[in-house]
Amino acid sequence: MIESPRVKWIIEHLGKGKILDIGFVGETQPFLHQKIRNNRPDETVVGVDINQEKVIQLGMPNTLVCDAFKLPFKEGVFHTIVLAEVFEHH
Repeated sequence: MIESPRVKWIIEHLGKGKILDIGFVGETQPFLHQKIRNNRPDETVVGVDINQEKVIQLGMPNTLVCDAFKLPFKEGVFHTIVLAEVFEHH
């Protein structure tokens, strides 16, 4: 798969530390989420999505089903939050 300029920019601008990827499932496959994981193997990358069926089907580690308005994390846990697969669908 050819890397898009958008994906390249996101990867290049990720901060250090724990990363939260909200809406990681995307429209069809979690391409960006997997790219983040591949490029940051030493970082904790957590994915959350409201699409329960897809999250379960993917079975990826450190992913869970939840509403982005009701995140089950304490404030300040993550150093970087990615919302790249959310805004284009609303």
